[in-house]
Amino acid sequence: MDEMETMLKLENIDVGVITESWFHPELPCSMSSISGYNLFSQCRDTSKGGGVAVYVRSHISAMHITDITVPDELECVWVLLEPQMLPRDVSVIALCAVYITTDSPNQHLLRQHLLESMDLLHVKYPDISFAILGDFNRMNITLITRSYNLKQIINFPTREQAILDLIKTDFSKFYSDPLPMSPVGKSDHICIVWKPNPSITRKHKNAVRVVRTFKDSQIREFGTWIQDQNWSNVFEANNMQEKVDAFYEQLNSAMESFFPHVTVKNHDNDKKWITPRIKKLIRERQAAFLAEDKTQWGQLRNKVQREIAKAKINYHANSVRNLQHKDPRKWRQQIKVMTNDTKSEHNIHVHGIQNSDHVSIANSINELFVSVSSNINPLDNTKLPSYLPAYNSPPQLYPWDVYAELSKVNRSKPCGPDGFPPRLVKEFAYMS
Repeated sequence: MDEMETMLKLENIDVGVITESWFHPELPCSMSSISGYNLFSQCRDTSKGGGVAVYVRSHISAMHITDITVPDELECVWVLLEPQMLPRDVSVIALCAVYITTDSPNQHLLRQHLLESMDLLHVKYPDISFAILGDFNRMNITLITRSYNLKQIINFPTREQAILDLIKTDFSKFYSDPLPMSPVGKSDHICIVWKPNPSITRKHKNAVRVVRTFKDSQIREFGTWIQDQNWSNVFEANNMQEKVDAFYEQLNSAMESFFPHVTVKNHDNDKKWITPRIKKLIRERQAAFLAEDKTQWGQLRNKVQREIAKAKINYHANSVRNLQHKDPRKWRQQIKVMTNDTKSEHNIHVHGIQNSDHVSIANSINELFVSVSSNINPLDNTKLPSYLPAYNSPPQLYPWDVYAELSKVNRSKPCGPDGFPPRLVKEFAYMS
């Protein structure tokens, strides 16, 4: 253990994992403890050998995951880590140290235990990341890596010419490649050092959207205006086009007055329930803190917490309510969004064009589709048949027919070419 302690501190290791620790229940704490580290371990009760141990630096928040019950037949330890510096889209790290023998009859049980445990943790911590590592002794881990998009990152022999010790994780992009180190003591397995990559600077993307807000007070004021509005310039216009232009000129002017555009900035890692109001309150809270206004800061702090709690409830309630009217495919898509189980973006590869040049890729695809009909002569509008005058009389429209159609408008749909929101169309359909 002295050699192990020296290596951990010499390499500045925050988390150390040992498989085949050979710890036993009667082993004194002084024989297994390392100064400056907290120990999480599991040992065999009835036989020698085996066992796993995890050493975590004292300044890192770590705890044994009590929600997971490890079967007596397995040798693994689950530890929940909350370092001070984590990527924005990762809230906690679940580390599982594993040891299983080559001829163990419990390999299927271990696979089932790992999958069920990750499912349980993913429900409780939607933004969790995993590090499953240890001595797997040629056990088939394909199902585990595919189920949670984990990557096995060890690519060099760890015992003689075999890769027996593995690291499966979903956050390898923040770390350098693992390095082999000399074995400790009389071990026949090499040591593996896996350190963060300090040169990685993640670029965050901010999406800016221009939207309109539709508060109840604004809708009431707009309703009062549209009822009292004098549309004489529309009726007095000479032709239909002038009538349409006059109508939309007044309507668009009112839209800008009652529902002005608001710029909303969304971060690529924002939670689904985050609203512009929450962001505004957080900015106001920060301003009050910098101004040392403790009374205002306390009020805004409480208001932010209430708004976040309300936003979470509303988001999940609306998500479930919408699913009641969707097909199974929509169910699956929404569940993946709610559990943050999203796939990485798929790139379209076009020969001779870089994947990052999206405009050139789009133009190349358009040119391909155009080339399909390039040998066909365009239509001559002068030779198209005319069907006027019509055999039937023009259709007649009545106000109640217009109201019936406008009241069916789906208010959640985007605006049409005229830019008028479907929500307002349905709200004031009775005025038709």
